[in-house]
Amino acid sequence: MTIREMVDYLRTLADATLKVANDEGTNRGSRVRLTMQASVLLEACDTLLGQGNELAQLRDRLLRQACYFEQFEARAEPPTWPLLDDDCDDSGVAL
Repeated sequence: MTIREMVDYLRTLADATLKVANDEGTNRGSRVRLTMQASVLLEACDTLLGQGNELAQLRDRLLRQACYFEQFEARAEPPTWPLLDDDCDDSGVAL
């Protein structure tokens, strides 16, 4: 689930919570708790959106580092594969 999808889902929950809070059948104590819950959900949305850019930057940085280390390891590998060298000591070669 992407950050955008999480934010959309949390906003949907906040809207539904506010609808229930504004319903005439909801008592005052429940209305206060539901309104506070919707406020917390919307604050979580703002926090996620604020961190979304930071998370994307971190992901990109980690990807660049991984690519660098992959290239470094590839250059450090020996150029030949010793198991594929023909040393004529392998009885399976005659098959």
